[in-house]
Amino acid sequence: MPWASASPETGPHSSPNALLSTRIPAPAGPITVTGVTRLIATRGLPASGKTTFARTLQPSVVRVNRDDLRRMLHGARLFTQWAESQVNTAQRAQVEALLRARVDVCVDDTNLPARTLREWARLAAQHGATFEVHDFTDVPLEECLRRDAARPAEDRVGEEPIRRLHERFLANRPLPLPVPEVTPGRPAAVHPPTGSSGSSTTA
Repeated sequence: MPWASASPETGPHSSPNALLSTRIPAPAGPITVTGVTRLIATRGLPASGKTTFARTLQPSVVRVNRDDLRRMLHGARLFTQWAESQVNTAQRAQVEALLRARVDVCVDDTNLPARTLREWARLAAQHGATFEVHDFTDVPLEECLRRDAARPAEDRVGEEPIRRLHERFLANRPLPLPVPEVTPGRPAAVHPPTGSSGSSTTA
């Protein structure tokens, strides 16, 4: 699955027996599911194409993005413990309220920890929504670093944080990462990023 085919794009662990084994190919364009609410999560390093992909789903799918919430709540991305706790609370409240209102939602963040995807899968199950993971983990580290460096200064994540995320979650691991399941609920639909070209400065 070559990284160049990635669709354009930034919050819990599971046992091996609970990991998703079935994968389905990504559709050529935005997915339309009639009558079923969808919770969509992107997964990948910063600048791997997650947010650019999520924007292609708008306006029929609502984005709830942590970076946007950081700026809205605090005026900047602080990344302190108290600020991130507030972002967690705000993001979950927004997603839960939207699912309750039968609105399709995309959380276009890194979503690399298994526990984070498990929380989203559990929330989807609680509200009778389908859960989809769009995977961008095959975009090479060096390409993500190049794209991030090309961003405006206020939007950059930085080389060291991206390298730390890669080392912690992706280095020397088979990709895509396994996706946890929850009970009650259905296996997540996992979509490799195939079928459309990526942009040079995607998020």
